[in-house]
Amino acid sequence: MGRGRSYRGEALIEEVVPGMSDSASARRHLTDHPLTYRRELVARIMRSIVAGESCSIVGVANTGKSNLFRFLIRPDVRQKYLGESWGKYLFLYIDANSLTELSEWGLYELLLRRIVEATEGLKVRGRWAKLFNDLYQQAVWPEKRPLARGYLERGVKSLCQRLGFRLVFLFDEFDEIFRQVDTRFFLSLRALRDEHKYRLSYVVATRDELSRIRENIAECESFYELFSLNTYGLSSYDQADAVNMVQRLAARRGVAVTDDDANLLIKVSGGHPGILRAAFWALSDRKVDKSGDSSRQLLDIPDIQAECARIWESISEDERMALAEVAAGCQLQQLEQGVAGLLRLKGLVMESGTGQAVIFCRLFKDFVNQQEVFKAKDIRLDRRSGKVWVEGRAVDLTAAEFALLSYLFERRGEICSKEDLEDLYPDK
Repeated sequence: MGRGRSYRGEALIEEVVPGMSDSASARRHLTDHPLTYRRELVARIMRSIVAGESCSIVGVANTGKSNLFRFLIRPDVRQKYLGESWGKYLFLYIDANSLTELSEWGLYELLLRRIVEATEGLKVRGRWAKLFNDLYQQAVWPEKRPLARGYLERGVKSLCQRLGFRLVFLFDEFDEIFRQVDTRFFLSLRALRDEHKYRLSYVVATRDELSRIRENIAECESFYELFSLNTYGLSSYDQADAVNMVQRLAARRGVAVTDDDANLLIKVSGGHPGILRAAFWALSDRKVDKSGDSSRQLLDIPDIQAECARIWESISEDERMALAEVAAGCQLQQLEQGVAGLLRLKGLVMESGTGQAVIFCRLFKDFVNQQEVFKAKDIRLDRRSGKVWVEGRAVDLTAAEFALLSYLFERRGEICSKEDLEDLYPDK
């Protein structure tokens, strides 16, 4: 898109300022990763967007979901992957931490706010600049809050149909949004996408697969369908990205890192960004005797324990149980298929040449072995399929029995009152 573009004789855009066609909050934190960063995943995301499709990014804690989104909005990245048409794409970074409130209205307000910021960056002129600002001001006026959805629809229509943009909303930290916000919001997003098909896409980043986040996914089935065929895992760094991270950390600390040290760090961390960072600081602070068992020494360091704990806390109970089984030496095909697929999607488990399931790095495997987990030899429960295994044997339960077992299973070791249990069956 060039200087002086016009519509019906009116100059709409005074000047496209490089890097300014995105939300202000994201621009302040643009990453300096090389253009090869997360190459395969970025290529898949961009292909989905070019096709007018939406996609879901799933990764455990501290794998760099926010960094990935900030990378996607960089002008040079869009030029590389979108070619000559890159200027027609408007990427808006929607960070859940920027919500005024976690509600349907709060999301409409944030989406409109990002539209205003983006069009200010593009220096949209005349009545269009006034239109976007007026829509936002109307949406935040207390008496007009119920009409916020309509204001967003007008803003999107103006961007996509009148100004000719292809609009991409990047939803970061989407888990709680999808878990708690009223169904109407997601149905309105689906309707908005259908109205502007091939011109509007959503990319959402979560810690779990979407169908496992919302209790009654059927309520949002039409929205979920947008992502069901385009769900991509965000796992640990490959060798090139991991080496680049070590080099960047070394430059920040002002130290030299040998190839042997870099390879050691990448091996013990499995390339997980959070663990790799903590391991680098430990090594550069000389907290590790490299002549001994580096993995065992590193796991005793609080920062690395904390990184492993963040991963552990970001996954569900059935995933934890499956990881405990893997750490104990079970075969991949022995795991419940849905959970095994999810662990592989997140990059937590891979398959060796002999069919053995392997946890992605020694440090996290040792951490898993330290955890108290109800393993499959006792009880294994899969909430998604509604199945239960006792000592490895499937047990048939009614829906009410499964609900009770799930509730007690999540709270094992706790005292559950009679009132708490009665709340599970309000109609009984």
